[in-house]
Amino acid sequence: MTELDVKLRSLRALPTDPRLDALGDVVLQQLGVRRDARIARQQVMMTAVLALMIGMAGSMLPGKHARAAATGDALTGTPGLAPSQLLGR
Repeated sequence: MTELDVKLRSLRALPTDPRLDALGDVVLQQLGVRRDARIARQQVMMTAVLALMIGMAGSMLPGKHARAAATGDALTGTPGLAPSQLLGR
């Protein structure tokens, strides 16, 4: 029998560390935390891709050209949306 065999047998006779009993729970808890972080990261990525696609689709749709509103009477300089002009109609 070698010296290594003797040391391994003496190591087998020692009591186990009590922290090993809770090791499985700790590992499963950390896996859950990592899974939740991965799901959150995937949701952010999906939201960003969706926003990008909506923006690209919106830029491809033809839009109406803007027109300036009526400015009123050019000779007197009164604006077209002044209360006196709106009530006079």
